[in-house]
Amino acid sequence: MIGAAPIDKPDFSPARPDTFKKLLQDLEQCWGWMRPEDAAVWLGWTAAASLGGFPAWRSHLYAHGSRGSGKSGLIELAATLLGEVAGGVVNDATEAGLRQSRNNHARPILIDEFEPEDNPGTSSRQDRMLALFRAMSGGKGGRIARGGADHTAVSFRTLGAAYVTSINHIHLQPQDRSRFVMIELKALPVNAPPDLFLRLRDCCGGLSAKFRGRMLMRSLIWDTTHATIAMRAKQLGADTRQADTAATVLTGLDLLLHDRPVDQLRLDKLDPMLRNLIDESGEADQDSEGTDALEYLLNKTLPLDHGVRRSVRELVNHTMFGDPCEGSADPIAELCRFGIHPLPDKSKLAIRLGGSAPTAKLFSDTKWRDGAHASALKKLNGVCKPPNPVRLGTGLKQRVLMIPAELLRCEVG
Repeated sequence: MIGAAPIDKPDFSPARPDTFKKLLQDLEQCWGWMRPEDAAVWLGWTAAASLGGFPAWRSHLYAHGSRGSGKSGLIELAATLLGEVAGGVVNDATEAGLRQSRNNHARPILIDEFEPEDNPGTSSRQDRMLALFRAMSGGKGGRIARGGADHTAVSFRTLGAAYVTSINHIHLQPQDRSRFVMIELKALPVNAPPDLFLRLRDCCGGLSAKFRGRMLMRSLIWDTTHATIAMRAKQLGADTRQADTAATVLTGLDLLLHDRPVDQLRLDKLDPMLRNLIDESGEADQDSEGTDALEYLLNKTLPLDHGVRRSVRELVNHTMFGDPCEGSADPIAELCRFGIHPLPDKSKLAIRLGGSAPTAKLFSDTKWRDGAHASALKKLNGVCKPPNPVRLGTGLKQRVLMIPAELLRCEVG
């Protein structure tokens, strides 16, 4: 079910912070968190998400891990703790379904199995959902206008926080990555008490109303707490978006676990978590797009003669750095067939440009298709496009990108 049932009333009777500190301790034992503080990040996100559209900035959560890491159990636990505020966990959704069923709602959206797909149609569907999440993050949420069947305009608005899970996480564009906090799960710990998850689930179900009631009461000081933590994040080197995303999660955590306003001692204790969240969101820097495109190209396997297959990386490392590469009679000629040309002095690699160039075809099933790989690669420091076409070998002059050799050196496997 994508829609959400009516919300049960919150319980405003006093709830001691120790109750939720004990919940955090149990969470730390029950899952294989990649980082020790990830259980606190999860609980902080859930606390902030319970306030719906109230926070001026809503951060999203992406939990990923291998099969058997407990991703589905963890997102179900969030749904239990949030109650009908979340409307349960969705296993398959579209942007249109979310937009229509949550129109004018300020509730978190929980989606399990948000797996990356090779199918361009499915990828486009996920791109549209990510665009919706992007609009849900700030201000008054995502306002979308569509034409109706009777030729009248229909307006939709959705706001809140999103929580998605997958085995392999989707590569997020910088504008999306800066809105998400990421959690990676290892295998479930073998030494956890066998009944701990069941006890946690029952505990979260029993605490849901008090959890939401406590956060609503503590929201009176949300803005000042968020501003204080965001200022600290900026002092640690975060930009405004990074600071807002990290501060939303940690404000939720602080208000849940403490009765008094945040002070310098608690800020100091939050520093390691802030640094990790800031460092991770650094993946949203523009040059990460170029790095990913270059890695994809170097890892691409090429069909050579006599059924031999070699990666671009193997052929480049042999041609430019002298590494061994068995099964390739003429690595330079084989690279050139795909629009990849090592310069004679081995200082650079020339990549042919154009949507119909052989290199572009290597990216045909990716988001860098139709020549978009060129704009991604140009974001890397040192990569340049010569102002004039360049003659490659004895052939015609071609428009190319030049990639310095120092960006290419990487040992194989």
